[in-house]
Amino acid sequence: MSKLKTSFKLSAVYMAMLASTSYSSHVIAEDNDKNNKAEEDVEVIEVKGFRGSLKKSLNDKRFASGVRDTINAEDVGKSTDQNIADALGRVTGVTVVSSDGEGTQITVRGADANQNNITLNGQALTSTDFSQAVDLSSFSADILSKLEVVKTPSADHDEGSLGASVNLVTVRPLNQIDDIRSLTVQGRYNDFSDEANHKIQFSISEKFLDETLGVSLTAYDETNAYRKDQYNAGNFVESQEYTQAVDQNGNVISGVKAIEPSFASYELHQNESNRQGASLGIQFLPTDTSELMFDVTYSKQDSVRTFDAIQAKSFSNNLNWIEGQVPTSFVRAPNPYSDPIDWIQVDTTTHDMTKRVNRYGNGNMVRSDGGQDNENLSTTLNFQTELTDNLRVQAQVGYSSSKSESLPNAYTVMENYYQVP
Repeated sequence: MSKLKTSFKLSAVYMAMLASTSYSSHVIAEDNDKNNKAEEDVEVIEVKGFRGSLKKSLNDKRFASGVRDTINAEDVGKSTDQNIADALGRVTGVTVVSSDGEGTQITVRGADANQNNITLNGQALTSTDFSQAVDLSSFSADILSKLEVVKTPSADHDEGSLGASVNLVTVRPLNQIDDIRSLTVQGRYNDFSDEANHKIQFSISEKFLDETLGVSLTAYDETNAYRKDQYNAGNFVESQEYTQAVDQNGNVISGVKAIEPSFASYELHQNESNRQGASLGIQFLPTDTSELMFDVTYSKQDSVRTFDAIQAKSFSNNLNWIEGQVPTSFVRAPNPYSDPIDWIQVDTTTHDMTKRVNRYGNGNMVRSDGGQDNENLSTTLNFQTELTDNLRVQAQVGYSSSKSESLPNAYTVMENYYQVP
């Protein structure tokens, strides 16, 4: 059996081609190594804090299907807002209704407070009042991480809102970049009310099981004292005809009528508001495309109100004294002298009573004590998953309750009737 053996002689052209191919492969390998190293050496700049929250808010508004405003922050409680109503006041079109120096309810674009649909993590909040208006002063702003105000209705929102749909979102532990442990202690002194107040707030957020399980807890205790002094005049009526008076320039006038209040009072309001609460969030990722979130929020608010007033009433049936005039309401001798003319002063340009000293005026001393205790509880369990690229399933169950109990109320009026001089 014969064997064929053939030998090839490498030509100069073939040798050049092999050298070129080997060099190209070496250059490509070096380029890949440089690219991989460059990707590893790329500096990542991540925006956090208030500037980062503004960027998130702009993106939420840009990609929203309707008119939506949001406040995103790592911790909304870092602002000066003490409760949720004050925090919502930062949103365009939202007006805060204040009571005792802090926000209690909100109105959106002129709609009444009971025409808003307010939810906490998607669960509708109930009211402690006789209307549907939710008292947001019971909740501290420290429990929130996001505020959403939707001003146009859409299919993915519950009906029942003529003003806006407001969704309050608590902290999501797996959305936090780092674990959080925060303690805030504040002391406040109000020299007007002569009361010292405090605020203690504690927050913790931590991740477990390769960042598939997260737990967050926020608890707070806060006191607030409020004082208001005011002058109040009401029930304006047409006065009797005054025989003698002076005008705004001090000139003597006679036979004049004016618009005067039926009563005037100096009032002192001293109120206290004590707020305690906690919020717990547990977030779990069973798969890469599913999420399970459990939230529970509890708050308690004790409000104590005290009211004192001194009231002066108008007693227009009896005129001030004019010398020699016989009184019609009392059986006695003619007036021995005349009261000063400047006891009655009338602005003739507006016909308002600007000064009145009444010999027969009477008044009251008023005292009122009361208050109420409010308790709120809201809990939700939310599950969402992506079955395919175009199919998403979400389910949620929730519970919300509000309870209000009035403290013992007392209202006392001590009245002195007109005295016969």
